[in-house]
Amino acid sequence: MTKTIFDHVPKTAGTSIKEALAAAIGERGELPGTSYPHHVLVATGGARRFIGSHIWFFPGDKLAADWYYCTLLRDPVDRFLSQYYFHRAMRSEVLEGSMIDPVVIAAVRHKLEDYLADDSGDVRRSYVNMQATHFARRFCDAPETLDEAKLLDAAISSLEEYDLVGVFSDSQGFVDAYCRDLALPRQTLPVLNVTRDRKQSGDIPASLIQHVRASNKVDLALYDWAERRFLRQRDDIARSVHGSERRNRIAGNRAQHCDSEKDSAVNFGSRQIELMAAHCLGRQSGSATIRAGETVTVQLSCHAFAAEDDLTIGIGVRDSNGTTVCSGNTKILGIAMAVQANKSLQLAISFDAWLPAGEYRVTLALHKGITHLDGCYHWVENATRFTVTGEAQAPAATSADSTIRIVRIA
Repeated sequence: MTKTIFDHVPKTAGTSIKEALAAAIGERGELPGTSYPHHVLVATGGARRFIGSHIWFFPGDKLAADWYYCTLLRDPVDRFLSQYYFHRAMRSEVLEGSMIDPVVIAAVRHKLEDYLADDSGDVRRSYVNMQATHFARRFCDAPETLDEAKLLDAAISSLEEYDLVGVFSDSQGFVDAYCRDLALPRQTLPVLNVTRDRKQSGDIPASLIQHVRASNKVDLALYDWAERRFLRQRDDIARSVHGSERRNRIAGNRAQHCDSEKDSAVNFGSRQIELMAAHCLGRQSGSATIRAGETVTVQLSCHAFAAEDDLTIGIGVRDSNGTTVCSGNTKILGIAMAVQANKSLQLAISFDAWLPAGEYRVTLALHKGITHLDGCYHWVENATRFTVTGEAQAPAATSADSTIRIVRIA
């Protein structure tokens, strides 16, 4: 049976869609985390037949020829309002400190007009051509810097490789088209994860609606394109016109674009600040083979070709299945980091390896802000690796994440 990846764009009825597709294919698509890099999902899919997740792409990511890709778009004004009021409902999580997403915090703290007046990177990205930017990122490191015509072209080029692109206004039609396309039993779309206590467009000052529309010219054009594409495809599927041939053609086009070296590490960024070297050492072992519970130190050397007063250094540790088992960065830890132009920077990131025995790969990232989307200098997957041996019981309430320490050496 064809394997499916559902690219869940936030606030597009994705939770309901995932439930219906999972019921149709007979396999849960849920994953432990909320968002994953696309290449990790493909590499770790294994025997799975269905994955539904928030996905983010690296520039140059290729869609896998042996997966069926589907996604759903929503009118950008309606999508943003649903997102804003959904985040507003998370007030208790923000107040208790369990929610640190700056977009959610801004929605809780600010009325709509003040939120839209916030021109900071995270908030602006949450409502300005968010859908087009998401898909265009496969082709461009900084799609938000493209002019409107180029951004729309990149987003459409990316979506043309998807097997099925639906629209929120016909969510049931999207599920029906998916089931017919893959010869699966029809499913009724459930109503799940609906934003409560949200205002409708008619209840909001026209000036604010116009502001959101003016900020989403590309997303509006992309949604119009998606509606027209979906109508054509839905009619073709309903008439059973060359469904398998169409899928084979799309898959063949994707295969032609795939690199021969499938396991190559993702490595991108402006390199104004560049990771030059990295290696792992156990505190007791003095090597990359570490006993469970032993402190492991990732030593990294960087060079700055440009000054940065607010540099973020991040780490992510993944097991052999691609699951993130430990992550953190200087921004989350409250560590200020600055570097001058034409200077080197050496750091030590350490944590206690309370992890099961096995091999682990380390991703390192140098960027602005809390995530690399604020401006990425250098992101390197598989920058280094280490192996954990033996078994050890972590102290109560202790995890590898909770022991992360980042220290500047020089």
